[in-house]
Amino acid sequence: MARSRVARITDFSRSNLGYAIGYQHAANLIIDSLDNYAGHPDLLFFPLAFLYRHATELVLKNIITIGISLAGGQHEVITGHDLGYLWQRAREYLLEHPDGSDGNYFDSIDSSINRLHRIDPKSETFRYVIDKNRNITLPDDEWIDLDKLKNDMDDLINKLTACVDYLDAIKSSIP
Repeated sequence: MARSRVARITDFSRSNLGYAIGYQHAANLIIDSLDNYAGHPDLLFFPLAFLYRHATELVLKNIITIGISLAGGQHEVITGHDLGYLWQRAREYLLEHPDGSDGNYFDSIDSSINRLHRIDPKSETFRYVIDKNRNITLPDDEWIDLDKLKNDMDDLINKLTACVDYLDAIKSSIP
């Protein structure tokens, strides 16, 4: 039986987290279907990297939005693409609501976010060959293991999504 090729826009898909999970799943689907792809995987790296980076950005923005709400702040649209700044802000809200774990949980998140931020600080590197200053955005001739990329990004996004779930649970428990 053929699967439906009709997508429904629902309440879930209207949240940053819904979008983020969609971007993550799309990237995973591409990697998982590489064995059936007749083209060269090099052509898929840029869209894959962008999908994962954007998923990460949206989960961070979701953490910040919940954090603002928990702090009693007004709803604000979180703009910008600077992952370093977004993670710093998200982390501050997470540290305001410690879960009893030892702080090491954030170490691998720090490392992954910092690596992504170094490679693509403005969300341009994976979208454009040349940036606004006419500089080439990516280094020459680097090899990327796409299965490792998938595992690393799933680990990062899943850890950040767990942070969203944690803050959501706190928010839900407040009368």
